[in-house]
Amino acid sequence: MRMFDDFMDCLVMTAFGKWLIRGVIILAVGMAVLASAGLASAQSLCGDRETLLAQLARQYNETIIAVALTSTGGMLEILATKDGATWTLIVTKPPNGTCIFGAGENWRLVAPVEKPPI
Repeated sequence: MRMFDDFMDCLVMTAFGKWLIRGVIILAVGMAVLASAGLASAQSLCGDRETLLAQLARQYNETIIAVALTSTGGMLEILATKDGATWTLIVTKPPNGTCIFGAGENWRLVAPVEKPPI
């Protein structure tokens, strides 16, 4: 019975992990779409991708935790510290370069809410 319980725990975590990643990507894409109208044109928030990644790693100790492709052909990335203290959302779209679309504190992953039985 213990082996079955361990297997079920592993299966639930795998399904939960997939759901969690999908939720983070959907949230990030939605944030990028909403932010793109005003922030993409701000020159101070855009630059070379490698330079921005290096600066975020150096100043905030942030690393890439999620990646997605946008419907307009851009690459969306979320960076965060290991403890979630800070996060940054960037979008790269050639030939325009990479722009920061959002940043903040207290990045958290939340568990899905299960639907009540009908």
